[in-house]
Amino acid sequence: MLRIWTPVFLVAMTCLTNSSTHAQDIDNRLIPFQGLNAQGYEREWNTQAQVATNYSKLATGTLHVDSKASLTEYIVTYGTQREVIQETDISPFGKAYGVLGAEEAANLRVEILAAEGIEAKVTQNIVPTITLYVLTDQFVVQAIDAETGATRWATQVGTRNWPTSSLGVSDDYVCLTNGMSLFCLDSKTGNILWKRKMDRTAGGGPLVGPNYVYVPKVNGSLEVFSLRDAKRPSGQLFAFGRAMQTPLLTSKNNVVWVSDRKALFVAPRGGDVERFKYRVNFDRPISKNVCIGENGTLIIGTDDGAIHCFDEGRGALIWKQFIPNPLRETPIAIDNDVFLISLGPSLTVLALDTGIEKWSCDDVSRIVSVSGNQVMALDSVGRLIILDRESGRRESTIGQGGITFAISNLLTDRAYVGTRSGIIQCVRAMDLESPEMHIALDLKPNIPRTDPSEEVKPRPAGPKPTEPSDPFGGKPDDDPFGTKPDDDPFGT
Repeated sequence: MLRIWTPVFLVAMTCLTNSSTHAQDIDNRLIPFQGLNAQGYEREWNTQAQVATNYSKLATGTLHVDSKASLTEYIVTYGTQREVIQETDISPFGKAYGVLGAEEAANLRVEILAAEGIEAKVTQNIVPTITLYVLTDQFVVQAIDAETGATRWATQVGTRNWPTSSLGVSDDYVCLTNGMSLFCLDSKTGNILWKRKMDRTAGGGPLVGPNYVYVPKVNGSLEVFSLRDAKRPSGQLFAFGRAMQTPLLTSKNNVVWVSDRKALFVAPRGGDVERFKYRVNFDRPISKNVCIGENGTLIIGTDDGAIHCFDEGRGALIWKQFIPNPLRETPIAIDNDVFLISLGPSLTVLALDTGIEKWSCDDVSRIVSVSGNQVMALDSVGRLIILDRESGRRESTIGQGGITFAISNLLTDRAYVGTRSGIIQCVRAMDLESPEMHIALDLKPNIPRTDPSEEVKPRPAGPKPTEPSDPFGGKPDDDPFGTKPDDDPFGT
């Protein structure tokens, strides 16, 4: 659902209409079809973000994989052919199949093929809901279906010409700061749920956790807000220096952030106010944000080109490696590879477990995605380049340049590139119709417990529960604002 909040949107839509031909010209110049197809890739979709091209530009973007919402599809394979039937497809009766209906349709298709003497098989695939969130410099937040390019919603937030942050997202919420205000939006609808005043200016973008949002401040601390109770006073995780980067949430339930006072801080998620587990002090300034490895490690670089890898639990140094120049971008860890973009620009790849250099490559300014044994990146003039993941050998250069907007995708194999004027393209490998995930998800098909056509009979009343069902009731473990300090950043 699209809601028009300000005249900015009226101007934007007029500009979009007038720029459609121009968008197609730039579209073909950025990534030609022929170059993509020759390397086994294709453009999955192309869209124009809702940007008023005469005075507005894309500012930032982030990708989010929903841990709960998913789409179930059944793939019928025979010979070299593949037919995909999804739960949202419309049946011959004019209604969506649903999970059970899609499965029945796929099995029926196998029976039909068997009657024709063709052997086929059915496989189930569960695709998570993946959303690309983009933000313009005029504070329009837009949610785009990352697999189709369709706009889910767009919302005008905040006041023009006030400093704003990058986006913090979760399954349920989208947060950003504008001036001295923190905004929280519903991730499914784009509705503004609440707006809170901060005690100081934000230094970086917010981190959105399951229950709280953490905002880094220019005084080095994190201000902590409840996502579900907009009236509850904020808490503080105090540190020192200026926190100018977005905090990160680790798999071990720690919040990690850095300050410009050569320090890394680690605090328990939802831990006591005014407390952190430990800090790591460095001899040199930290050049970029910390990176989290999947093996419980923290990777961080300093301005002398030193790359440090720490154990998240204890803060102990695991290895230290030097690269020729300081980091230009935040490190990226995928599987056992650490991708380091340094000034030059150049790319160095280290082994996550040992820190040993695997290979390096010059004229690489940004990692875009990793697909199978290939790395998609940008060179210094904005051309899409493809590198062999094992050796770093440049296999192809696609396009004439001009890509000025790109998402460093750590979650899937898809590449999202475009221009600041709002053109966004999604590129994928031809043989990967469903996204290849770099993260572990426990997804299950959304099968209803009963047939919707059947009458649901009420169950007989059971015994009265002995524990309160209210999450803010008398059971401390169920209450994020209860008596257990480790669960409440606003506790005692």
